[in-house]
Amino acid sequence: MTIHFRVFSDIDLSMIEVRRIEREDIPALAEIERLCFESPWSEESLELLLQGRNVGLVALCDGCVAAYGGLICVL
Repeated sequence: MTIHFRVFSDIDLSMIEVRRIEREDIPALAEIERLCFESPWSEESLELLLQGRNVGLVALCDGCVAAYGGLICVL
């Protein structure tokens, strides 16, 4: 898997697609975690975003995962 970093000023926002996270996105999300955080979430932890009332969104640029975010319901 190759991760490409781009400066946001270079991105045409009309090329960004936002959708719910799908299971096949998890490896890319885990790679972003490893690159950005000292204590990254595991793939198993990221899969929590697919369960129950939890919400996970992914932003795609040119069809590649560029960013993600999520909410985990605890109540």
